[in-house]
Amino acid sequence: MKAVKSVSKHNKSFPLVKTTRTKMLKTLAESKGKFITTTHIGKDQKPHTINGIRYKNQDNSMGYIKLYSMSNKEVRLVNPQTLTDLSFQGVHYVAKK
Repeated sequence: MKAVKSVSKHNKSFPLVKTTRTKMLKTLAESKGKFITTTHIGKDQKPHTINGIRYKNQDNSMGYIKLYSMSNKEVRLVNPQTLTDLSFQGVHYVAKK
């Protein structure tokens, strides 16, 4: 798998935290229905940003994370291995290389 770099623009008012994907996933799991912004690399090798909430009913049989996108009102699947950025409660997390 290719190295994934951060592609989203950093909001300067949010503190920037470089962390592991595992910690980002833990933060995502603890979001409890609050709004989040994630950026991940899709199957087309392009960055995709989702503004929404973590879907309540998670079926982790395939390992994907379900997010409810507020922009198109659909459930979207995110591969946690391609997660690059996460913004939650005023903190912008970026995956370490």
